[in-house]
Amino acid sequence: MPRGATSRVKRRLTQALSLVEERGCVSTPLIASALGVNVNKAHYAARLLEREGAVLQVALGQHSLWCAGREAAEAVLWELKRELARVLCRGGARYATPVRAYELITADKQARAAFLRYVPLEKTATPLINALLLQMLGDPIRYRHRGTQPIYYIPPEVCRNAGERPL
Repeated sequence: MPRGATSRVKRRLTQALSLVEERGCVSTPLIASALGVNVNKAHYAARLLEREGAVLQVALGQHSLWCAGREAAEAVLWELKRELARVLCRGGARYATPVRAYELITADKQARAAFLRYVPLEKTATPLINALLLQMLGDPIRYRHRGTQPIYYIPPEVCRNAGERPL
């Protein structure tokens, strides 16, 4: 058993680091697809980069974004929240669920492109969207007849301030 990173792992580390630096932030499945490895190997490479201090992990729901730094993380999160607010407010929605937000994102070309730069848009992205909604809108309202599906109230000021960058 090798003691330390093998040449293959070192090659993955440099490839993963260049991908993170190129995009600012990227999720583990996107690292895996870019490197041509499974998610576990990509996660291992990202963890090693985090230990070295080369990347920063941002946890959103069950997803992790690996970012080049704090500024990159804040910029990416702001972009994702802006696109999410834009698609929610475009139709005048007063309430949102993660599944409905996912459907709106996948139907909107601009929002879909923004999300696809950082995370794969599959049904498994709803926990990430739920985490973004929680950060943007606060605690959800839950109705008994809806089961465990969180429902978020969208206050009018979210739509008014959708394009503004927070201080």
